Amino acid sequence: MQWFRRELELPQGTERWVIVRTTASLQQAQKSLQRQVSRAQTSWAQKCWHLSNRRFACEADARAALERELKGKPTWLEVEVKFVAHPHHAGKGRPRKDARPATHHWQIVATATVNQVGVDEEALRKACFIVGTNVLDPALLTDQALMLTYKEQGGVERGFRFLKDPLAPFVFGLCEETATSHRAEFDHGVVPAGLPLSGISATDPPGGDRANHP
Repeated sequence: MQWFRRELELPQGTERWVIVRTTASLQQAQKSLQRQVSRAQTSWAQKCWHLSNRRFACEADARAALERELKGKPTWLEVEVKFVAHPHHAGKGRPRKDARPATHHWQIVATATVNQVGVDEEALRKACFIVGTNVLDPALLTDQALMLTYKEQGGVERGFRFLKDPLAPFVFGLCEETATSHRAEFDHGVVPAGLPLSGISATDPPGGDRANHP
């Protein structure tokens, strides 16, 4: 198990948050994400095929259509794009070799590929979960004790309820920042002094809870 702490200034006051990632939570995130990757590959291959079968009056229209299609694209999915101009001649029949095209029709040739490095980073982010407290001094409440308190309070159910908390988007943003900016600490197993958190279930879903103490 790997974790580290940080203090945050929140509307309700300063809190100490412990960001945790376990081997089991990482494996669970990787398994879940792999299913998403498989579905996304199929879905985006179809999108690319449909795009390639459309023609646009100008390059600007083609780029605008591509921008609309790319909305919602996972960060770990890369789309390689080429814009191809097909000459279009006025009139019927085969044009003369030296005939100038009246206009061009534009085609989008797109190919979707999975960025495995991005998938791995997303799994690391999803594997993290947060436990917070307003007890800032670790000497009064250690990270390990905080985790045990979280578990004793029924962390699984409370973790799911936290998804409705107005702070949830902020929490997930922190997880994303954590997985990136503290990659070295996680990868090298940097943890505060103390025993491993072996008493905490590794199946808790990503979420958060705050242990309040007087």
